[in-house]
Amino acid sequence: MGEGAAAFVLEASVAAPPVHECVIALETFSEGAHLCQVEGGGHRLTPFEYDPAHRARYQFHMDGKAVHKLASRLLPPLVKRVVREAKIALNEIDVVPHQASAPAMELLSRRLGIAPEKLHTSIAEHGNLLAASIPYVLHAVRAARPPGTRVLLIGTAAGYTQAAAVITL
Repeated sequence: MGEGAAAFVLEASVAAPPVHECVIALETFSEGAHLCQVEGGGHRLTPFEYDPAHRARYQFHMDGKAVHKLASRLLPPLVKRVVREAKIALNEIDVVPHQASAPAMELLSRRLGIAPEKLHTSIAEHGNLLAASIPYVLHAVRAARPPGTRVLLIGTAAGYTQAAAVITL
């Protein structure tokens, strides 16, 4: 499928109790800024200065091993904190992660102890959908689960930024 596009809208619930609060956390770590970047195209190296001899400076660069190492250290504490604040156990909640790679999904499952039936992915069928992976898979989970199901969303982004949210479907 390649790169995809999808979105979802969150709104307040008018359902009868129990109504669960949405718990969200977002963190950015500047130590990862150089790990994923496109040097050219901004104000320091404008598109008007493009020269084919410096094409690489205008292309995406990622040090995947270093990002993986950074995420391995920083993401588990964030996820554990959000789940704790949501007052739910990780093994009781459906998990919809950002799906950049199959190895990242294996790491996430192993590091956090997420049961295979609780980790919802589409990467094997559709490849890396980039930021669309969360809303794309969330739509499928919502269709398969009853209203009131709590879901943990986990996302990462170049820079290095990470986020986790517990929402109720």
